[in-house]
Amino acid sequence: MVSFVCNSCGNTVKKNQVEKHYQTQCRNCSVLSCIDCGVDFHGDSYATHNSCISEAEKYQGHLYQASNKENKGENKQKEWIKQVQIATESVVNPKLKSLLQRVSEYSNVPRKEKKFQNFCKNSLRIYDELTLSQLWDAFSGATVKESKTLQENHHNTDKNSKSNAKKNKKEKKQKKVSKEIIDETAKIIPQQTETLSDENTEKLEKKTGKFHWHKAIKQVLKESNNNELSIKKLRKKVLCAYLEHGCDHKATTIEECRSMFDKKLKTYPKVKIAKENVKLIK
Repeated sequence: MVSFVCNSCGNTVKKNQVEKHYQTQCRNCSVLSCIDCGVDFHGDSYATHNSCISEAEKYQGHLYQASNKENKGENKQKEWIKQVQIATESVVNPKLKSLLQRVSEYSNVPRKEKKFQNFCKNSLRIYDELTLSQLWDAFSGATVKESKTLQENHHNTDKNSKSNAKKNKKEKKQKKVSKEIIDETAKIIPQQTETLSDENTEKLEKKTGKFHWHKAIKQVLKESNNNELSIKKLRKKVLCAYLEHGCDHKATTIEECRSMFDKKLKTYPKVKIAKENVKLIK
């Protein structure tokens, strides 16, 4: 607990005894100095000074290194005191508010109900069971509210993480299909696939809308000699066009793409299939 030196009488006073010192021992006291850090506190400003540097930190100076255990315990206690202050702000009852303010002046407030009530009895001289119960309810209510907020934030974070993971999984799957099509088409039409870098593929994958297979088949055949191509070459070029458009959800693997092409080719009335060749009918 923080201790002060009275600048009027020179006595050392613990923080929880300051009020008593003001009222019964030294009515002329107006300034208190912290024993550890030497900072002066005028009037009631000492109430904000809840913790200070340790003796080791004071005498070792810049050579001092706090252990993780010390930091963890100190941070945990600071968080606990913060809950007392939160409870104080939310309480309307003037009596309870005043008592909670006195509790917040201590740096060693217990975190269990029974110990908390014993602490109030011994340090604050509060013996009324109803008042003790109200103090704990006000304090624990703020703690539960804070805990609920943290849980909701954690839940929202998990929800967003799952959503992002699902989206990334879909993008990876689509990118894999695109790569398979590029590798497949590169064997037959390398001049058309040289420009399909990873960067271009990612841009193309973002396109939306339905891919028109019959229109693509017709376009490829019109650009060929005599409006005719082998089924194998036609398939490769149409799949390349499918990739440039952006793979839709109906065909997400190379096998599904081939199957979709074969199905669309057989149902297209403007072409004639003879053995291994396909010819556009004018």
